[in-house]
Amino acid sequence: MAFLLREYERGDALKMEPRTAHLDRPECKDSEGLHAFLESLSGNVKIFVVDDPERGIMAIVPVYLLWPGVAEISLYSSILFEKHVRDALRIGFMLLSYIEERFKLHRIQATAKVGDVQAFNYEKRIGFQLEGYLRKYNPWGDDYLLLSRISEVK
Repeated sequence: MAFLLREYERGDALKMEPRTAHLDRPECKDSEGLHAFLESLSGNVKIFVVDDPERGIMAIVPVYLLWPGVAEISLYSSILFEKHVRDALRIGFMLLSYIEERFKLHRIQATAKVGDVQAFNYEKRIGFQLEGYLRKYNPWGDDYLLLSRISEVK
């Protein structure tokens, strides 16, 4: 199966024609919700959309460029990830390899909400290692795990 990886600046992502039927976020079930979600992203962010031409959007991945060589990613997957685990792993490896090369990264970090075993296991399977515990990390006071993937700069 071939996947399309599209990179957007935040403003360009707001203009994309969304196919949102499979996104596993209540606020992204329609184009207005997706637009509001993308509009909420701030900072030095690049937005990657992984699209399967036959099945729809597989994931939206904001990549926050923190400083040279370091980025933080968030993965907003579709319900298709759960149904197509092998494809989800391929997408993860493909995306990480691409953004490491594209932005010359030696560190990519990600978080997983404490108790979200599926997210934690997925991040571990695509090469992340547990680094620490972030107490009361989000505005609602939830605890998160910090994971990172360290690579040699090419």
